[in-house]
Amino acid sequence: MPRLTTLWTASGAASLVLGFLALLNPAGAGVATLSLIAIGLGLAGVMQAAAAFDENGWRDRAAPLLLALAMIGLAVLTFRLPAIGASLLVAMFAALFLISGIAKMLWAWLGRGEGFLWPALLSGLLSVLLSVLIMVDLHERALRLLGLLIGIELMLNGLVLLSAASSVRRLRKNLEERRYVA
Repeated sequence: MPRLTTLWTASGAASLVLGFLALLNPAGAGVATLSLIAIGLGLAGVMQAAAAFDENGWRDRAAPLLLALAMIGLAVLTFRLPAIGASLLVAMFAALFLISGIAKMLWAWLGRGEGFLWPALLSGLLSVLLSVLIMVDLHERALRLLGLLIGIELMLNGLVLLSAASSVRRLRKNLEERRYVA
């Protein structure tokens, strides 16, 4: 268990630092994110193409090869025209925020007697508003928005990891103290 909390602490600290750096240079973080995604798509496309040739006959190879070509094409497009890749990725984030916001508002309405109506409703409204703001300004600042979203996500993940590691350490210490008292 000490090893796990050490890993959580190190990962949380690294995530906080990387998130802070991403917030300092959101456009650079957006480009770095797009580059990693393009590399991943390219590698996945090559592996998909290689796997397609393990199939018997062209009828069985057609769909995997089309998927491989689409992945490789999207990777090349993202490298050659990063603004388009960033716009697509940020549009997906906006759609995710919209769906998440609607789901939170529905959850708030369905659980309105449980005491979390207003926090969940407010969170849902903010998610929908964020989605709309992103879509309105999508093409102008896509790389910066992507970098900001990545930076915020990294920092939030870092805080959660550090908090979890601290909680586990505190729990372990309390259990050890109780064992010696008993």
